[in-house]
Amino acid sequence: MPSVIKGKNVGRSEIADLFGVGESTVDQWVRKGMPVVEKGSRGVKWQINTAQVSEWLKSRAVEEITGKFDATDERELRRRKLAAETAKAEIELAKIREEVADVADIEKQLTELFTRIKKNLRNIPNRAALSLVGEKDETKIKSVILQEIDATLQELADG
Repeated sequence: MPSVIKGKNVGRSEIADLFGVGESTVDQWVRKGMPVVEKGSRGVKWQINTAQVSEWLKSRAVEEITGKFDATDERELRRRKLAAETAKAEIELAKIREEVADVADIEKQLTELFTRIKKNLRNIPNRAALSLVGEKDETKIKSVILQEIDATLQELADG
């Protein structure tokens, strides 16, 4: 038994009126896959089933909400692609001009720097111990420790 198609066959302008859009929107829908019983031409009226269009619009809305449908039109995709290509070209130009640095290089240099800082700071007690053996004067102890800290920081700054 053939399935019964509910709805009514109408023309483009009636579909536009029924769904509250312009005829240009109906044309866009057709390009995007809206079901059409018969496309119109000179002397031939469009035949579009209202029930099929309603189901098609509902399924598009569900797909859009669930993320299974990308409502972005081709112009928007081209604009985004052009923007991405432009950004990439600007980054390449900045690299050539040496206005930017590679993240991996910076990470490597920072790792080396922090390793040197850790090593030098951990050596302060060993260096200060020789000067502080038997020292009881608090001011002298603080002075020696501060001198060692300053010397360590200066060495790091020079390096």
